[in-house]
Amino acid sequence: GNGSLHRVRHHLFGRHRRRKKRPGHFGRGAGGCPWRAGRAQHVRPKIRAFAHVRGLHPRRALACFRQLATQDPGSLAAYNALGNVHLHLGQTAEAEAAYRQALRLQPECAEVHYNLAGILKAQGKLDEAEAHGLRALRAKPGWGDAHNQLGLVFLAGRRW
Repeated sequence: GNGSLHRVRHHLFGRHRRRKKRPGHFGRGAGGCPWRAGRAQHVRPKIRAFAHVRGLHPRRALACFRQLATQDPGSLAAYNALGNVHLHLGQTAEAEAAYRQALRLQPECAEVHYNLAGILKAQGKLDEAEAHGLRALRAKPGWGDAHNQLGLVFLAGRRW
C-alpha cells in the first residue's frame, strides 16, 4: 500500500537524514530508518543499488549489486541487474558471465535469455544468440522485445 511506497521514497531520497533526531527515533544503529528495525537487512543494498541506477551512478550500482549477489547468491534479480550494469559500462565479458550465472539459477528466465542474446549478437555469435532469443520467446511467447531481438539477430546474419 501507500506505507511501502512511502518507505521506499523515504530511503531513496534520504529524508531520514535531514530530520532532527526525536524521541523514539531509531537513529543510525538500525540503519537510519525506523521501518528497517528488525527487518531483513538485504533489502537495503537492493534499494540503494536501484537508486544508483536511477541516479545514473553505474559504478556505485555495480558495487551494491555485487554486495547483493554476495549476500544472496541465489538471487536471479541481482545477477541480471549486475549484467545490465556491466553492459552499461561496456564490460561485455563481465555482463555475459553475470547473465550466465543468472541462467544457472533459473534456466528458463526470458529476460536473461533476451539480455544474453543481445550481447552474443554484438559479439557476432549469431547461432548462440538465435538460440537464446528462441528460448526467450518460448518462455514468454507474446513478448514483443524478444521478437525484435530475434529479428535483429536474423538481420545481422542476413537470414530473413
